[in-house]
Amino acid sequence: MVGRWFLAAVLAAVPLLPLRAQSSAQPGAQSSAVSGPRPGAAQNAVLSTEPEHCDTPDELIASPSSFADVAAALQPGRTLAVLAVGSATIVNPDRSTDASFPAVMAAALRAAVPGVEVTVTVRSGRGMTAADMVPVLKDALARHRYQLIVWQTGTVEAVRGLPPDDFLQTLTEGIQAARDAGADVVLVDPQFSRFLRANANLDPYLQIMRQAGTMADADLFPRFDLMKHWVDAGEVDMERVDRAHRDSAARTVHACLGRALARFVLQAAATAKP
Repeated sequence: MVGRWFLAAVLAAVPLLPLRAQSSAQPGAQSSAVSGPRPGAAQNAVLSTEPEHCDTPDELIASPSSFADVAAALQPGRTLAVLAVGSATIVNPDRSTDASFPAVMAAALRAAVPGVEVTVTVRSGRGMTAADMVPVLKDALARHRYQLIVWQTGTVEAVRGLPPDDFLQTLTEGIQAARDAGADVVLVDPQFSRFLRANANLDPYLQIMRQAGTMADADLFPRFDLMKHWVDAGEVDMERVDRAHRDSAARTVHACLGRALARFVLQAAATAKP
C-alpha cells in the first residue's frame, strides 16, 4: 500500500505544479460543493497563477502537526473529503468557489497525488463569526464524513471587538467537534490588510488562533503572515492595485494561498505515522 513515503516524495513537487484545472461547482446561499476532474487541455483555465507571484518561504508554512486522517485518505484510488467553513474571504470576490483557495488547494493535491480524488464542500457567509460557524460545522459533520476541516475565521471578531476569551472557547469547541468526528483541522487566520490593521486590533485574535491550534490539536495556516510577505516583497498587493485589476489580484492571492495550503497539508500528512 502506498504510504507516508509517497506523500513525502510528492511534497517537494507542489511549488512547481501548474494550477490550471476545471472544477464543477454548485453554489448555494451558504453552501457549495466543489469536486473537480483532473486537469485537461480542453478545460477552462479557472485556477491559474504565475510562479513569480508565489514566493513562499518554507518556514512560513512549516506544519508542526501530523495529519493521520488526511494521510489515510490522500492515497491513489481514495477520496479526501474537505469541508471549508468561513466568512466572505474564503471565496473569491465574485462569490465563485472554483477559484477560491480551498479549491486551488484541492487541484494541487490532485495533481500531486495522481489517482486521488479531492472533494471540497464550502459553507460560508458574509459577516459570520466563529460562533455562527460552529453550528454549521457540526451540522455538516453530522451529515457527511470529512477527513479535513479548513476553518477560516477571526476577521469579523476583530472588526466587532468581540471578547477574545469567548473566541478561544468557540474555536476549542469547534475543533473538538471536528476531531471527535475523525477529521484533521486547519485554522486559517485573517487576511493581511493595512486598512484592517488600522481600524481593528487584530493581534489578540491572531494570538488566540495560534493558541487554539496548540491547545486543541489543530494547526494554524498563517494566511496573514503569507499575504504580508507577498506585499512586503512587492509581489501582489490587493490594496494598491487599481479597481480594474482588483479582482485579478484577488484571484492571484487565492491561487497563491491554495498552492501554499496544499504544501502545508501534504507536509502534515507526510509526517503522520503509518
